[in-house]
Amino acid sequence: MRYTAAGLSSTGHQRDNNEDGVGVFLDARLLVVCDGMGGFNAGTFVPPVVLSGFRAGVKVLADRVPDDDPEAAVTALRALAVDVNIALRESLETLGPRGRGAGGA
Repeated sequence: MRYTAAGLSSTGHQRDNNEDGVGVFLDARLLVVCDGMGGFNAGTFVPPVVLSGFRAGVKVLADRVPDDDPEAAVTALRALAVDVNIALRESLETLGPRGRGAGGA
């Protein structure tokens, strides 16, 4: 089966910068949308960390989860989301008070 996907984000009319991110992982049939929560601390910091974590994790999952086991895929993606959130929290802690309120995966 062939998949096609695209992602687009805009600053809109309220912000000067875009704090959102989109990850398209076609091999894993996964789209990840990151809302940087405009106006919150370190909003621009979150999407690259989250997308990087999913990018690395999806490569590992592709080798470990059989294509014909959707329950295993859901379980693995939930675990990956938890791992990415932990990594994000640890990265935000390096920012000190500036990293508080920045969100999660």
